[in-house]
Amino acid sequence: MQVITKGMKETEDQLQEKCENWLEIQRIEFVHIPDTMYKFLYSPLINHLISRDRKVYGWLMGVRKLVSKYLLGLPDLILFDKGGKYLAVELKTKTGKVRQGQKNRAKRMPIVVCRSLNEFTETVNKWSDGL
Repeated sequence: MQVITKGMKETEDQLQEKCENWLEIQRIEFVHIPDTMYKFLYSPLINHLISRDRKVYGWLMGVRKLVSKYLLGLPDLILFDKGGKYLAVELKTKTGKVRQGQKNRAKRMPIVVCRSLNEFTETVNKWSDGL
């Protein structure tokens, strides 16, 4: 875990790590789909493979299309209770902006945006109290 010193801004990854640690301590079930999957599909290595082989090109373009359609814009965390209810949370820094894919996803499912660990824990506690 990274330590944030006074004056340094917290990154979204650091906020996510804190929130996930808190959820684990609270024993709340959650799912996190890592951004690394998206980054890998658009990495220089994949672009190089696509440029060299037409079969790889067709397959990877299909995978990219699938990821764009079904996974882009998913919230950072999806929490579940034992009854099947969920809470979708998008984590942003104080100045972080919600991307267009996230806005589009929010039209199809309710998503809460939290900008700090305190805001996140308050939101989760209210959600769990209402269950």
